[in-house]
Amino acid sequence: MKVQKIEEHNRRRFAMMRHNLLAAVLTGGVIFFLLTSCATVPTETEPLTPGELRLLRLSVPGGHSIRTSTEYQVQIEYEAEEKPEIKRICFYYSGDGPYCTPKWEASSGTITLWLRADRTGPHRLECYVEYIRDGKVQRTNSVARSVEYVQHL
Repeated sequence: MKVQKIEEHNRRRFAMMRHNLLAAVLTGGVIFFLLTSCATVPTETEPLTPGELRLLRLSVPGGHSIRTSTEYQVQIEYEAEEKPEIKRICFYYSGDGPYCTPKWEASSGTITLWLRADRTGPHRLECYVEYIRDGKVQRTNSVARSVEYVQHL
């Protein structure tokens, strides 16, 4: 009888520990998502220097959930005093990379390109741009946001 009570107590205790661990992991994920959902340059930035290209925001117009095996649009907002000469745009997926592309469209203040979702799960998508400044290749600041790649059925 005592052994059964001890076993029942241990089962309940294990179930409660599992529940608490799951709650802690989910809470941590929500906090991480809120902190990294959209990175922007603070409003109190220093003025641009001549020829500088500064990234302001990375956005995915389709939302946070992106189906794998599909292409999705990415927009990068930037500021520059004159039209920048962009060489390539590079991305990291949760630290994996860089993966760079020489293909994009740029209009005043926005760079638009398409990426392919070839991974699954939550990732931190981070980007920087390489451009020509004073005859040399320069790298911009980085901007980032969280994305969720979901399995395409």
